[in-house]
Amino acid sequence: MPGPFHRLESPTQTTADADEQQRSGEIMGKGARPSGLPSVKAYRTTIQLGARGVEFDTSVAPTAGSGTPYEARWYEGTFGVRSATIGGIDYAAIRWTRFDHRQP
Repeated sequence: MPGPFHRLESPTQTTADADEQQRSGEIMGKGARPSGLPSVKAYRTTIQLGARGVEFDTSVAPTAGSGTPYEARWYEGTFGVRSATIGGIDYAAIRWTRFDHRQP
C-alpha cells in the first residue's frame, strides 16, 4: 500500500481543509500553475514530529512518471483518481486508508 505521505499546513492546506479531508475520506487537489491540470500533491514521507499538517496512506499509487523523489502527484484521469467540481473549480481526489490530522 502506498504511503506514508504528508501535506504541511499552508494557505492551500488549512485546518478546515484537514477537517473536510477527515470527514470525506478523500484528499483533493486543484490544478498547479502553469498546467492547470487537477492533481493531488503530497510529500513522500511521514510528517516531522511537531509539524502541522496531515499524514495519510492510500491504496492509490501516485501517477507514474510524475512528481519527484520527494513529491508524489495523483493526476485526474489516472487509475483511482476521481474528478470533482466544487464551486466551479475542478479537483482531483483520492481516498485515504489512514489519516492523521496534525492541525489541532
